[in-house]
Amino acid sequence: IAGPSLAEAAPAWKKSAVMTVSACLLTLPFLWCAFHELSLTLLPANLLLGPLVELLFPLGLLLTVIPLPPLAWLCEVIARLSLLLVGWLSGWADP
Repeated sequence: IAGPSLAEAAPAWKKSAVMTVSACLLTLPFLWCAFHELSLTLLPANLLLGPLVELLFPLGLLLTVIPLPPLAWLCEVIARLSLLLVGWLSGWADP
């Protein structure tokens, strides 16, 4: 809604990145008004974690329907990677 329009042939990662950057920029004034500060990790966190979460949700849903051990392992790896990135990015933030 807030970002530039891209051609239908644009790669999915580019569309996702443009949407993420647009959403972050659009919400900056609201974050500033509500918290009187801006997060330095807002954009990198969303760019790194967004695709992982987009992958984890459908896989987790599939895992509830088809409980296969390899699928459970994949979901666990993605979840652990997400948590690792959250911990790493929170180290950037001012305590």
